[in-house]
Amino acid sequence: MKRLVLALCAIMALVCAQVVYSDVIRTGGVNTELIPLMTNGPADERINIVFVPEFYGNRRSEFVADVDLIKDALFEVEPFKTYKKRFNTSAIWMTFDESPVLPMLYFCGYVNDIGRCINYDNMYLSRNIVGRYYPVKNTAIVFLTYNAGSGFGDWTSGWPNGPICYTEVGMIELHDSTSFPLESVFHKRSLVHEFGHAFGLLGDEYTNTATPKRARGDELTEDGRIFPNLTFESRRDRIRWKNWIEPTTPMPTPDTPVNRNMVGAFESAMGYTYGIFRPMSACMMNNPSTDHSVADKDPFCVVCREYLTKSISKFSVNLEGTDLTVGNTSTTFRADLVSGIGMGLEVKWMVDSTVVSSRVVSSGADSFRVNENDISIGTHTIRVEVRDTTSFVRSDPQRLLVESYEWQVVSTPQPDFNNDGRVNFEDFFLFGDAFGGNVAENPNLRRFDLDSDGEIGFADFFLFADSFRG
Repeated sequence: MKRLVLALCAIMALVCAQVVYSDVIRTGGVNTELIPLMTNGPADERINIVFVPEFYGNRRSEFVADVDLIKDALFEVEPFKTYKKRFNTSAIWMTFDESPVLPMLYFCGYVNDIGRCINYDNMYLSRNIVGRYYPVKNTAIVFLTYNAGSGFGDWTSGWPNGPICYTEVGMIELHDSTSFPLESVFHKRSLVHEFGHAFGLLGDEYTNTATPKRARGDELTEDGRIFPNLTFESRRDRIRWKNWIEPTTPMPTPDTPVNRNMVGAFESAMGYTYGIFRPMSACMMNNPSTDHSVADKDPFCVVCREYLTKSISKFSVNLEGTDLTVGNTSTTFRADLVSGIGMGLEVKWMVDSTVVSSRVVSSGADSFRVNENDISIGTHTIRVEVRDTTSFVRSDPQRLLVESYEWQVVSTPQPDFNNDGRVNFEDFFLFGDAFGGNVAENPNLRRFDLDSDGEIGFADFFLFADSFRG
Protein backbone atom coordinates (compact mmCIF):
# COMPACT_ATOMS: atom_id res chain seq x y z
CA MET A 1 0.00 0.00 0.00
CA LYS A 2 1.01 3.63 -0.57
CA ARG A 3 1.73 6.04 2.17
CA LEU A 4 2.02 9.71 2.78
CA VAL A 5 0.58 11.88 5.56
CA LEU A 6 -0.27 15.57 5.47
CA ALA A 7 -0.60 17.43 8.71
CA LEU A 8 -3.20 20.10 8.31
CA CYS A 9 -4.26 21.89 11.48
CA ALA A 10 -7.75 23.17 10.85
CA ILE A 11 -10.30 24.41 13.34
CA MET A 12 -13.55 22.57 13.33
CA ALA A 13 -13.76 22.78 17.08
CA LEU A 14 -15.57 26.09 16.75
CA VAL A 15 -18.12 24.71 14.34
CA CYS A 16 -18.83 21.36 15.96
CA ALA A 17 -19.19 21.55 19.69
CA GLN A 18 -19.08 17.78 19.93
CA VAL A 19 -15.45 17.65 18.74
CA VAL A 20 -13.34 16.29 21.56
CA TYR A 21 -9.64 17.02 21.97
CA SER A 22 -8.36 13.51 21.61
CA ASP A 23 -5.01 13.90 23.30
CA VAL A 24 -2.68 16.22 25.17
CA ILE A 25 1.02 15.37 25.09
CA ARG A 26 3.87 16.99 26.97
CA THR A 27 7.15 16.88 25.02
CA GLY A 28 10.30 18.55 26.33
CA GLY A 29 8.59 21.59 27.82
CA VAL A 30 6.06 21.74 24.96
CA ASN A 31 2.38 21.11 25.75
CA THR A 32 0.43 20.00 22.68
CA GLU A 33 -3.29 19.70 22.06
CA LEU A 34 -4.70 17.76 19.09
CA ILE A 35 -7.89 19.19 17.56
CA PRO A 36 -9.48 16.68 15.12
CA LEU A 37 -11.31 18.25 12.17
CA MET A 38 -12.09 15.73 9.43
CA THR A 39 -11.51 11.97 9.58
CA ASN A 40 -12.11 9.87 6.48
CA GLY A 41 -10.10 6.77 7.30
CA PRO A 42 -7.04 5.28 9.02
CA ALA A 43 -4.10 7.68 9.27
CA ASP A 44 -1.74 5.32 7.46
CA GLU A 45 -4.11 5.08 4.47
CA ARG A 46 -5.01 8.76 4.16
CA ILE A 47 -3.14 12.01 3.60
CA ASN A 48 -3.16 13.73 6.99
CA ILE A 49 -3.01 17.53 6.89
CA VAL A 50 -2.12 19.25 10.17
CA PHE A 51 -2.23 22.98 10.91
CA VAL A 52 0.28 24.24 13.47
CA PRO A 53 0.68 27.82 14.75
CA GLU A 54 3.55 30.19 14.02
CA PHE A 55 4.00 33.56 15.78
CA TYR A 56 0.70 33.13 17.65
CA GLY A 57 2.27 33.23 21.11
CA ASN A 58 -0.44 32.27 23.57
CA ARG A 59 -3.31 33.39 21.33
CA ARG A 60 -5.05 30.02 21.11
CA SER A 61 -8.53 31.39 20.40
CA GLU A 62 -7.24 33.41 17.45
CA PHE A 63 -5.42 30.38 16.07
CA VAL A 64 -8.61 28.33 16.34
CA ALA A 65 -10.58 31.06 14.58
CA ASP A 66 -8.02 31.37 11.77
CA VAL A 67 -7.95 27.63 11.15
CA ASP A 68 -11.73 27.65 11.01
CA LEU A 69 -11.46 30.41 8.39
CA ILE A 70 -9.36 28.44 5.92
CA LYS A 71 -9.69 24.77 6.92
CA ASP A 72 -11.89 23.85 3.95
CA ALA A 73 -10.20 26.08 1.35
CA LEU A 74 -8.21 23.24 -0.17
CA PHE A 75 -11.30 21.14 -0.77
CA GLU A 76 -13.07 23.89 -2.71
CA VAL A 77 -10.57 23.44 -5.56
CA GLU A 78 -9.87 20.47 -7.86
CA PRO A 79 -8.39 17.91 -7.60
CA PHE A 80 -8.72 18.12 -3.80
CA LYS A 81 -12.49 18.58 -4.08
CA THR A 82 -12.92 15.24 -5.87
CA TYR A 83 -10.43 13.43 -3.64
CA LYS A 84 -11.55 14.87 -0.32
CA LYS A 85 -12.17 11.37 1.05
CA ARG A 86 -8.45 10.67 0.71
CA PHE A 87 -7.62 13.23 3.42
CA ASN A 88 -7.81 13.61 7.17
CA THR A 89 -7.38 17.07 8.71
CA SER A 90 -6.58 18.29 12.20
CA ALA A 91 -4.84 21.05 14.12
CA ILE A 92 -2.22 20.97 16.88
CA TRP A 93 -2.00 23.83 19.35
CA MET A 94 1.33 24.16 21.15
CA THR A 95 2.46 26.08 24.21
CA PHE A 96 5.91 26.27 25.76
CA ASP A 97 6.77 26.24 29.44
CA GLU A 98 9.87 28.39 28.90
CA SER A 99 8.04 31.50 27.65
CA PRO A 100 4.48 32.01 28.91
CA VAL A 101 4.02 35.37 27.14
CA LEU A 102 5.25 34.67 23.58
CA PRO A 103 5.92 30.93 23.63
CA MET A 104 5.93 30.50 19.87
CA LEU A 105 8.98 32.71 19.48
CA TYR A 106 10.86 29.76 20.92
CA PHE A 107 9.38 27.66 18.15
CA CYS A 108 9.69 30.04 15.21
CA GLY A 109 12.35 32.35 13.90
CA TYR A 110 13.89 33.90 10.82
CA VAL A 111 15.84 32.66 7.82
CA ASN A 112 18.15 35.14 6.12
CA ASP A 113 16.52 37.97 8.11
CA ILE A 114 13.18 37.32 6.40
CA GLY A 115 10.46 36.98 9.01
CA ARG A 116 8.39 34.38 7.24
CA CYS A 117 10.25 31.09 7.49
CA ILE A 118 10.69 28.61 10.28
CA ASN A 119 13.98 28.28 12.07
CA TYR A 120 15.30 24.93 10.90
CA ASP A 121 16.20 23.70 14.38
CA ASN A 122 12.68 24.42 15.59
CA MET A 123 11.15 23.05 12.42
CA TYR A 124 12.45 19.64 13.39
CA LEU A 125 10.84 20.11 16.79
CA SER A 126 7.45 20.61 15.13
CA ARG A 127 7.91 17.48 13.03
CA ASN A 128 8.73 15.46 16.10
CA ILE A 129 5.59 16.73 17.81
CA VAL A 130 3.36 15.98 14.80
CA GLY A 131 5.04 12.59 14.50
CA ARG A 132 3.66 11.67 17.91
CA TYR A 133 0.18 11.75 16.42
CA TYR A 134 0.57 10.77 12.76
CA PRO A 135 2.61 8.35 10.60
CA VAL A 136 5.63 10.19 9.25
CA LYS A 137 5.28 8.81 5.73
CA ASN A 138 1.85 10.30 5.08
CA THR A 139 1.91 13.68 6.81
CA ALA A 140 2.02 17.28 5.62
CA ILE A 141 2.31 20.21 8.00
CA VAL A 142 0.75 23.62 7.31
CA PHE A 143 2.39 26.37 9.36
CA LEU A 144 -0.22 29.09 9.88
CA THR A 145 1.49 32.41 10.58
CA TYR A 146 0.07 35.20 12.71
CA ASN A 147 1.52 38.28 10.97
CA ALA A 148 4.69 37.22 9.20
CA GLY A 149 4.26 38.61 5.71
CA SER A 150 3.91 36.71 2.46
CA GLY A 151 3.48 32.99 1.96
CA PHE A 152 6.10 30.33 1.49
CA GLY A 153 5.78 26.72 0.38
CA ASP A 154 8.49 24.09 0.49
CA TRP A 155 9.09 20.38 0.94
CA THR A 156 11.66 18.23 2.67
CA SER A 157 12.60 14.59 3.23
CA GLY A 158 14.05 15.19 6.67
CA TRP A 159 12.21 12.44 8.50
CA PRO A 160 14.10 9.14 8.61
CA ASN A 161 11.25 6.84 7.55
CA GLY A 162 10.01 8.62 4.46
CA PRO A 163 9.18 11.94 2.80
CA ILE A 164 7.21 14.65 4.50
CA CYS A 165 5.72 17.73 2.93
CA TYR A 166 5.44 20.97 4.81
CA THR A 167 4.05 24.30 3.71
CA GLU A 168 4.14 27.61 5.52
CA VAL A 169 1.34 29.98 4.63
CA GLY A 170 2.06 33.61 5.50
CA MET A 171 -1.32 35.17 6.13
CA ILE A 172 -0.35 38.57 4.71
CA GLU A 173 -0.03 40.10 8.18
CA LEU A 174 -3.37 38.58 9.04
CA HIS A 175 -3.99 40.50 12.22
CA ASP A 176 -2.03 43.70 11.50
CA SER A 177 -3.09 44.66 7.98
CA THR A 178 -6.39 46.13 6.86
CA SER A 179 -5.67 45.38 3.21
CA PHE A 180 -7.69 42.16 3.30
CA PRO A 181 -10.36 41.36 5.91
CA LEU A 182 -10.15 38.09 7.79
CA GLU A 183 -13.03 36.63 5.78
CA SER A 184 -11.24 37.40 2.52
CA VAL A 185 -10.91 34.57 0.02
CA PHE A 186 -7.40 35.87 -0.62
CA HIS A 187 -6.14 34.02 2.45
CA LYS A 188 -7.76 30.79 1.30
CA ARG A 189 -6.14 31.11 -2.10
CA SER A 190 -2.79 31.72 -0.41
CA LEU A 191 -3.12 28.41 1.41
CA VAL A 192 -4.04 26.55 -1.78
CA HIS A 193 -1.23 28.18 -3.78
CA GLU A 194 1.42 27.37 -1.17
CA PHE A 195 0.07 23.85 -0.82
CA GLY A 196 0.62 23.45 -4.56
CA HIS A 197 4.32 24.13 -3.95
CA ALA A 198 4.71 21.80 -0.99
CA PHE A 199 2.49 18.90 -2.03
CA GLY A 200 2.74 18.98 -5.81
CA LEU A 201 6.28 20.39 -6.03
CA LEU A 202 4.90 22.96 -8.47
CA GLY A 203 6.80 26.08 -9.47
CA ASP A 204 5.52 29.66 -9.50
CA GLU A 205 4.06 30.68 -12.84
CA TYR A 206 4.00 34.43 -12.31
CA THR A 207 6.56 36.97 -13.43
CA ASN A 208 7.76 40.47 -12.59
CA THR A 209 6.73 42.56 -15.57
CA ALA A 210 8.24 45.69 -14.05
CA THR A 211 11.77 44.36 -14.63
CA PRO A 212 11.73 42.05 -17.66
CA LYS A 213 14.48 39.44 -17.67
CA ARG A 214 15.33 36.22 -19.46
CA ALA A 215 15.74 32.85 -17.75
CA ARG A 216 18.95 30.93 -18.36
CA GLY A 217 19.42 27.21 -18.08
CA ASP A 218 22.16 27.59 -15.49
CA GLU A 219 19.96 29.72 -13.23
CA LEU A 220 17.04 27.36 -12.76
CA THR A 221 16.99 23.64 -12.13
CA GLU A 222 14.41 22.13 -14.44
CA ASP A 223 13.61 18.79 -12.88
CA GLY A 224 10.31 16.98 -13.26
CA ARG A 225 10.33 16.22 -9.55
CA ILE A 226 10.58 19.89 -8.63
CA PHE A 227 8.96 21.92 -11.41
CA PRO A 228 6.67 19.61 -13.39
CA ASN A 229 4.62 22.63 -14.58
CA LEU A 230 7.56 24.59 -16.05
CA THR A 231 9.88 24.07 -18.98
CA PHE A 232 12.57 25.84 -20.99
CA GLU A 233 11.23 24.10 -24.12
CA SER A 234 8.69 25.47 -26.57
CA ARG A 235 8.99 22.55 -28.99
CA ARG A 236 5.86 20.43 -28.71
CA ASP A 237 7.52 17.00 -28.73
CA ARG A 238 9.90 17.96 -25.89
CA ILE A 239 7.34 19.33 -23.45
CA ARG A 240 6.39 16.96 -20.66
CA TRP A 241 2.70 17.95 -20.83
CA LYS A 242 2.49 17.39 -24.62
CA ASN A 243 -0.43 14.98 -24.08
CA TRP A 244 -2.56 18.00 -23.20
CA ILE A 245 -1.57 20.13 -26.21
CA GLU A 246 -3.82 20.11 -29.27
CA PRO A 247 -2.12 19.73 -32.69
CA THR A 248 -3.41 23.14 -33.80
CA THR A 249 -2.12 25.07 -30.78
CA PRO A 250 0.63 27.53 -31.77
CA MET A 251 4.00 26.95 -30.09
CA PRO A 252 5.06 28.99 -28.24
CA THR A 253 1.53 30.08 -27.37
CA PRO A 254 0.61 33.80 -27.45
CA ASP A 255 -0.93 34.94 -24.17
CA THR A 256 -4.09 36.38 -25.70
CA PRO A 257 -7.77 36.09 -24.70
CA VAL A 258 -8.47 33.65 -27.54
CA ASN A 259 -5.87 31.26 -26.11
CA ARG A 260 -6.86 31.59 -22.45
CA ASN A 261 -8.37 28.11 -22.22
CA MET A 262 -5.71 26.39 -24.32
CA VAL A 263 -2.84 24.24 -23.08
CA GLY A 264 0.42 25.15 -24.73
CA ALA A 265 3.69 26.89 -23.88
CA PHE A 266 3.03 30.37 -22.48
CA GLU A 267 6.18 32.39 -21.95
CA SER A 268 7.07 33.83 -18.51
CA ALA A 269 7.16 32.18 -15.07
CA MET A 270 9.27 32.03 -11.89
CA GLY A 271 9.71 35.81 -12.04
CA TYR A 272 11.23 35.64 -15.54
CA THR A 273 9.67 37.32 -18.56
CA TYR A 274 11.40 35.32 -21.27
CA GLY A 275 12.91 31.88 -21.82
CA ILE A 276 10.69 29.84 -19.52
CA PHE A 277 7.20 28.49 -20.27
CA ARG A 278 4.08 27.51 -18.32
CA PRO A 279 1.17 25.29 -19.50
CA MET A 280 -1.75 27.76 -19.49
CA SER A 281 -2.41 31.47 -19.35
CA ALA A 282 -4.14 31.37 -15.94
CA CYS A 283 -3.58 29.02 -13.02
CA MET A 284 -3.58 28.92 -9.23
CA MET A 285 0.23 28.83 -9.44
CA ASN A 286 0.15 32.15 -11.32
CA ASN A 287 -0.60 35.40 -9.48
CA PRO A 288 -3.49 34.86 -7.05
CA SER A 289 -6.69 36.38 -8.39
CA THR A 290 -7.42 39.98 -7.50
CA ASP A 291 -11.07 38.99 -7.10
CA HIS A 292 -11.04 38.16 -3.40
CA SER A 293 -14.67 37.03 -3.34
CA VAL A 294 -14.32 33.99 -5.63
CA ALA A 295 -12.52 31.01 -4.12
CA ASP A 296 -12.10 29.05 -7.35
CA LYS A 297 -11.11 31.98 -9.57
CA ASP A 298 -8.23 30.77 -11.77
CA PRO A 299 -8.08 27.21 -10.31
CA PHE A 300 -5.17 24.87 -10.94
CA CYS A 301 -4.60 24.44 -14.66
CA VAL A 302 -5.08 20.94 -16.08
CA VAL A 303 -1.33 20.21 -15.98
CA CYS A 304 -0.90 21.23 -12.33
CA ARG A 305 -4.11 19.36 -11.53
CA GLU A 306 -2.67 16.22 -13.12
CA TYR A 307 0.50 16.30 -11.02
CA LEU A 308 -1.47 17.01 -7.85
CA THR A 309 -3.78 14.08 -8.63
CA LYS A 310 -0.82 11.77 -9.05
CA SER A 311 0.63 13.01 -5.74
CA ILE A 312 -2.68 12.24 -4.03
CA SER A 313 -2.66 8.73 -5.47
CA LYS A 314 0.99 8.20 -4.57
CA PHE A 315 0.42 8.85 -0.89
CA SER A 316 -3.07 7.42 -0.33
CA VAL A 317 -4.84 4.22 -1.33
CA ASN A 318 -7.34 2.94 -3.91
CA LEU A 319 -7.34 -0.48 -2.26
CA GLU A 320 -8.27 -0.25 1.42
CA GLY A 321 -8.11 -3.94 2.23
CA THR A 322 -8.34 -7.51 0.97
CA ASP A 323 -9.82 -10.76 2.22
CA LEU A 324 -10.66 -14.28 1.10
CA THR A 325 -13.29 -16.82 2.04
CA VAL A 326 -12.55 -20.52 1.55
CA GLY A 327 -15.54 -22.76 0.77
CA ASN A 328 -15.89 -26.48 0.14
CA THR A 329 -15.34 -26.28 -3.60
CA SER A 330 -14.37 -22.64 -4.23
CA THR A 331 -12.50 -19.66 -2.81
CA THR A 332 -13.78 -16.05 -2.99
CA PHE A 333 -11.26 -13.20 -3.08
CA ARG A 334 -12.41 -9.70 -2.09
CA ALA A 335 -10.97 -6.22 -2.65
CA ASP A 336 -12.26 -3.34 -0.49
CA LEU A 337 -12.13 -0.07 -2.43
CA VAL A 338 -11.80 3.50 -1.21
CA SER A 339 -15.16 5.25 -1.30
CA GLY A 340 -16.30 8.65 -2.46
CA ILE A 341 -13.54 9.59 -4.90
CA GLY A 342 -16.09 10.76 -7.47
CA MET A 343 -14.60 8.80 -10.38
CA GLY A 344 -14.59 5.14 -11.26
CA LEU A 345 -12.06 2.51 -10.29
CA GLU A 346 -11.22 -0.15 -12.85
CA VAL A 347 -10.85 -3.51 -11.10
CA LYS A 348 -9.01 -6.29 -12.93
CA TRP A 349 -8.75 -9.83 -11.64
CA MET A 350 -5.94 -11.97 -13.06
CA VAL A 351 -4.93 -15.61 -12.77
CA ASP A 352 -1.25 -16.08 -13.62
CA SER A 353 -1.14 -12.74 -15.51
CA THR A 354 -4.23 -13.57 -17.58
CA VAL A 355 -7.09 -11.11 -17.11
CA VAL A 356 -10.25 -13.07 -16.34
CA SER A 357 -12.48 -10.22 -15.12
CA SER A 358 -12.51 -6.45 -15.59
CA ARG A 359 -15.07 -3.79 -14.72
CA VAL A 360 -15.36 -0.22 -13.46
CA VAL A 361 -16.94 0.37 -10.05
CA SER A 362 -17.43 3.55 -8.03
CA SER A 363 -16.76 2.30 -4.50
CA GLY A 364 -17.44 -0.48 -2.03
CA ALA A 365 -16.01 -3.93 -2.69
CA ASP A 366 -15.41 -6.22 -5.64
CA SER A 367 -14.98 -9.99 -5.50
CA PHE A 368 -13.78 -12.87 -7.62
CA ARG A 369 -14.58 -16.56 -7.08
CA VAL A 370 -12.32 -19.41 -8.12
CA ASN A 371 -13.84 -22.87 -8.29
CA GLU A 372 -11.53 -25.78 -7.56
CA ASN A 373 -11.94 -27.05 -11.11
CA ASP A 374 -11.25 -23.67 -12.75
CA ILE A 375 -7.50 -23.84 -12.32
CA SER A 376 -5.01 -26.62 -12.89
CA ILE A 377 -3.12 -28.43 -10.16
CA GLY A 378 -0.07 -26.53 -8.96
CA THR A 379 0.81 -23.04 -7.66
CA HIS A 380 -0.99 -20.04 -9.11
CA THR A 381 -1.07 -16.28 -8.54
CA ILE A 382 -4.41 -14.52 -8.09
CA ARG A 383 -3.93 -10.78 -8.58
CA VAL A 384 -6.31 -7.85 -8.25
CA GLU A 385 -5.34 -4.55 -9.85
CA VAL A 386 -7.21 -1.33 -9.10
CA ARG A 387 -6.74 1.70 -11.37
CA ASP A 388 -8.19 5.17 -10.92
CA THR A 389 -9.88 6.09 -14.23
CA THR A 390 -9.86 9.83 -13.56
CA SER A 391 -9.88 12.20 -16.52
CA PHE A 392 -7.53 14.46 -14.55
CA VAL A 393 -4.55 12.36 -15.66
CA ARG A 394 -3.52 11.65 -19.25
CA SER A 395 -0.06 10.22 -18.66
CA ASP A 396 0.93 7.89 -15.83
CA PRO A 397 4.14 6.07 -16.83
CA GLN A 398 4.98 5.42 -13.16
CA ARG A 399 1.56 3.79 -12.65
CA LEU A 400 0.86 5.94 -9.62
CA LEU A 401 -2.88 5.52 -10.18
CA VAL A 402 -2.59 1.71 -9.99
CA GLU A 403 -2.55 -0.43 -6.88
CA SER A 404 -2.50 -4.21 -6.68
CA TYR A 405 -2.49 -7.17 -4.33
CA GLU A 406 -1.55 -10.82 -4.92
CA TRP A 407 -2.39 -14.16 -3.36
CA GLN A 408 -0.41 -17.35 -3.93
CA VAL A 409 -2.76 -20.29 -4.35
CA VAL A 410 -1.79 -23.96 -4.34
CA SER A 411 -4.24 -26.26 -6.07
CA THR A 412 -3.93 -29.88 -4.93
CA PRO A 413 -5.48 -33.03 -6.51
CA GLN A 414 -8.95 -34.07 -5.35
CA PRO A 415 -10.33 -37.66 -5.37
CA ASP A 416 -13.45 -36.67 -7.37
CA PHE A 417 -11.63 -37.34 -10.63
CA ASN A 418 -14.67 -36.96 -12.93
CA ASN A 419 -15.90 -33.80 -11.16
CA ASP A 420 -19.45 -35.03 -10.62
CA GLY A 421 -19.50 -34.07 -6.95
CA ARG A 422 -19.20 -37.64 -5.68
CA VAL A 423 -16.34 -40.04 -4.96
CA ASN A 424 -17.58 -43.43 -6.13
CA PHE A 425 -16.76 -46.43 -8.35
CA GLU A 426 -16.49 -44.28 -11.47
CA ASP A 427 -13.59 -42.44 -9.83
CA PHE A 428 -12.17 -45.78 -8.62
CA PHE A 429 -12.03 -47.14 -12.19
CA LEU A 430 -10.29 -43.95 -13.41
CA PHE A 431 -7.80 -44.27 -10.54
CA GLY A 432 -7.20 -47.93 -11.39
CA ASP A 433 -6.26 -47.02 -14.95
CA ALA A 434 -3.70 -44.53 -13.63
CA PHE A 435 -2.28 -46.73 -10.86
CA GLY A 436 1.44 -47.32 -11.15
CA GLY A 437 1.98 -44.34 -13.43
CA ASN A 438 4.60 -41.60 -13.11
CA VAL A 439 3.74 -37.91 -13.38
CA ALA A 440 7.11 -37.03 -14.91
CA GLU A 441 6.46 -39.47 -17.75
CA ASN A 442 2.80 -38.54 -18.14
CA PRO A 443 1.81 -35.09 -16.75
CA ASN A 444 -1.86 -35.88 -17.37
CA LEU A 445 -1.70 -38.23 -14.36
CA ARG A 446 -1.05 -35.33 -11.96
CA ARG A 447 -4.67 -35.24 -10.78
CA PHE A 448 -4.34 -38.82 -9.50
CA ASP A 449 -1.18 -38.06 -7.51
CA LEU A 450 -3.04 -37.22 -4.31
CA ASP A 451 0.10 -37.07 -2.12
CA SER A 452 2.07 -35.10 -4.76
CA ASP A 453 5.09 -37.44 -4.66
CA GLY A 454 5.23 -37.86 -8.44
CA GLU A 455 3.94 -41.44 -8.53
CA ILE A 456 0.49 -42.99 -8.49
CA GLY A 457 0.77 -45.66 -5.80
CA PHE A 458 -0.69 -47.12 -2.62
CA ALA A 459 -0.31 -43.87 -0.67
CA ASP A 460 -2.64 -42.23 -3.19
CA PHE A 461 -4.99 -45.20 -2.99
CA PHE A 462 -5.33 -44.90 0.80
CA LEU A 463 -6.11 -41.17 0.45
CA PHE A 464 -8.70 -42.02 -2.17
CA ALA A 465 -10.22 -44.72 0.03
CA ASP A 466 -10.68 -42.20 2.85
CA SER A 467 -12.96 -40.13 0.59
CA PHE A 468 -14.73 -43.07 -1.10
CA ARG A 469 -18.52 -43.09 -0.59
CA GLY A 470 -19.57 -45.86 -2.97
